[in-house]
Amino acid sequence: MKKKQLKAIQFTRKTAFNIIILLMLLYFIFHSIYGSRGVIAYFKLQAELESAHNKLSTLRVERLEIENRAKLLRPGSLDKDMLDEKARNILGIVLPSEQVFKKETLNNNEK
Repeated sequence: MKKKQLKAIQFTRKTAFNIIILLMLLYFIFHSIYGSRGVIAYFKLQAELESAHNKLSTLRVERLEIENRAKLLRPGSLDKDMLDEKARNILGIVLPSEQVFKKETLNNNEK
């Protein structure tokens, strides 16, 4: 009788050990997929990185455009057409023989 009870106890210990190992395995698999450093988080970070690279390239293009326009306004390399355009925009000077068409922007309140 004692032998059967001993086998039943060993069987339950073995089963309990297997259940604990299975739960630990499931825990680590779950966190490797859904955790803060899991597979899904990796793909989200890759998407954010790609959008950041796209934004960076857009900002670089804008910066180069601004640098070129500023370069044209420097005294050493003054572009007469650029100076004329800026003076007409800021001062509102127009020759009598010219026609000016300006695009007006509406405020959010006036829409």
